[in-house]
Amino acid sequence: MSIMTNNHIRAFTHLFNETARYHHRYEVFKDFVMMAGIAI
Repeated sequence: MSIMTNNHIRAFTHLFNETARYHHRYEVFKDFVMMAGIAI
């Protein structure tokens, strides 16, 4: 992987962890996938 890819993964992981502080990560990810599917 390139450095840019690693930075994007790190940024997404950080944002995901900040968003999922008080909720189960599975639920947050499930909601994210659902919303992405609806947006398409």
